[in-house]
Amino acid sequence: MTLTQNLVRTWQAFHAICLATIGILQLYYADFRSEILPPLPPRIPGLAICVWLVGVALVVSALALLMRMKATMVALVWGGILLAFIPIFHVTYMLLVSPHPNHLGSWVDTFNTLALAGMGFVVAGSFEEPSETGEPAPVLLRHLQRLIPFGRFFCITVVAFGICHFLYAPYIDTLVRVVITQLTITGDYTH
Repeated sequence: MTLTQNLVRTWQAFHAICLATIGILQLYYADFRSEILPPLPPRIPGLAICVWLVGVALVVSALALLMRMKATMVALVWGGILLAFIPIFHVTYMLLVSPHPNHLGSWVDTFNTLALAGMGFVVAGSFEEPSETGEPAPVLLRHLQRLIPFGRFFCITVVAFGICHFLYAPYIDTLVRVVITQLTITGDYTH
């Protein structure tokens, strides 16, 4: 295996670990992680079941990616789901519910979701899976495959976070000092 193939497999594994971690945290806290959905009212019927199902689906999907089982399909589907969640849930929440929609820092979770969606498309394009049957891919997957070249748009998140560092420099400066001090003294940082 070449160095490039090793690097590709490494970041495929990192993406899988990221999905698994989000799924595990979602199961642990029994609530949607902000990277998946914005805050929802707890009185929605069946919300706990949806949280659990999505958490388990994230963990199972991560295992499929790590074992390279239907990996292209798994990465495409998660990329498509997360991309659909941005206008349906995140943007709607920011414009209708968020108290500060005009602050770039308030959009961090939306940018995180955008990064995860873009990474799903990048990862989907990196797998070399031969077609197991002569049947064409389902229509939805064929449409999602067209988004693979645009997976690189997740770099918008990096630009937005860079801008946030300049906009919120005093807050970030204080936060970094507190975290470093607490880590140095206690070896642990508790929010």
